[in-house]
Amino acid sequence: MKKIYILFLFLGLSYSVQAQNMPPYVHSFSNMYLENGAAAGMNGYPVIFLSFHRQQIGHIETPPAHASFAFHTPFRQRQYAFGTNISYFRQGVQQTTNAYITFARRLDFGKESFLQVGISGGFFYNSIYTADLTPDELADPILAAMNKTYRADVRIGAIYQYKNLQLGLSLPRLAPYSTVGSDGQRLQRTFKPLENYTLSAAYRINATPDVVIHPMVLYRKYEYQKDPFFEVNAVVNYKDGYWVGGAYRQDYGMFFMAGFKAFNKVSFGYAYKLANNNVSNYGNPAHEIQFGIHLGKKQEQPIRTLPAFTQLNNRTIRVTPPKIDTSIRIEIVRKMLAPPPNPLEMEIGNYLIVGAFRYEQNARKYMATVIASGHDAKIGFNSNRQFHYVYIYVGNNLEEVRERVRQIRTEKGYENAWIFRITE
Repeated sequence: MKKIYILFLFLGLSYSVQAQNMPPYVHSFSNMYLENGAAAGMNGYPVIFLSFHRQQIGHIETPPAHASFAFHTPFRQRQYAFGTNISYFRQGVQQTTNAYITFARRLDFGKESFLQVGISGGFFYNSIYTADLTPDELADPILAAMNKTYRADVRIGAIYQYKNLQLGLSLPRLAPYSTVGSDGQRLQRTFKPLENYTLSAAYRINATPDVVIHPMVLYRKYEYQKDPFFEVNAVVNYKDGYWVGGAYRQDYGMFFMAGFKAFNKVSFGYAYKLANNNVSNYGNPAHEIQFGIHLGKKQEQPIRTLPAFTQLNNRTIRVTPPKIDTSIRIEIVRKMLAPPPNPLEMEIGNYLIVGAFRYEQNARKYMATVIASGHDAKIGFNSNRQFHYVYIYVGNNLEEVRERVRQIRTEKGYENAWIFRITE
């Protein structure tokens, strides 16, 4: 009887074996890399994500469960990125492990738009969980054909961003493969790379200086499903440290999610799928957990200026560089020995300042404007001056900070950037 059940399970899953390797995760707003390899490094710093998704289908003792490990990081001032992803799926006695390595390249189109393209190469490994099977069951030709098999795979993706709008395309199956027939023989499938794709559109809404809303729409097509299906989700983020949101995936159900970031280094997210009796096989609840580790500092994007001469249509023309005030203001203060308690109190260092405000609310509004222009802005408070400062970089090397000021002064709106130096 057990053997009949196993054969029935495999006959039902043999065509949908590809489905088991498509990520079901709903935390795309924070780790889009699982959906699209082009998102590698777009956080601006190295990150590690551990994700787990489990759903309960009927009375199966080992319901479908996905687990993944992802690492990706930018390098060379965010113009390139590297990533790797290892995931594991198990349902019943069937197990699938896949691993990918990703390389991404970014192309800038001015200060407010860019295109990033990523290509991933890897493999699938299918195996059978043998602990619960008898020798006779293991000898079945279907189980034998699906056990310990490898297959290479290639994925490609692209993401275009203009200001706060982000559009994505992912092709997750770009290598031919075979399936197992009812007689245990392998059948080569027709190679149709465009049968699997994911389209995405996301937008960042700066509702207030402290509140950011991230709506997203995904449209997927997988060959094992007759029709494409969509997903919509939205997350409200408070001070880049706490978030709540919801998602709806067609033919699967509704999710609610929440999470937080601690010490700006570690994040935790949880999503819960509500029961939905109107959806066959997927009516019971599902749980998803994501744990993130954020490493290093956010890399600055290069600030490009026009050279004095440039080539155009084989003719040399002169480009007049922008007039820049090279005298850089440096204000120096000593750190107070016992400053009043303020979580924004600035420590010793050289700060690249783009704005100073008496009131914190005004500083936060301006910080949101600076972030929208593409810079990683923060707020600091100095008890000596009783001002809130909006800065985009801090360092110990004064000459390095001075050079960054020269660069950012070439951008419109930041011509008067200056240095605020806090010493012992």
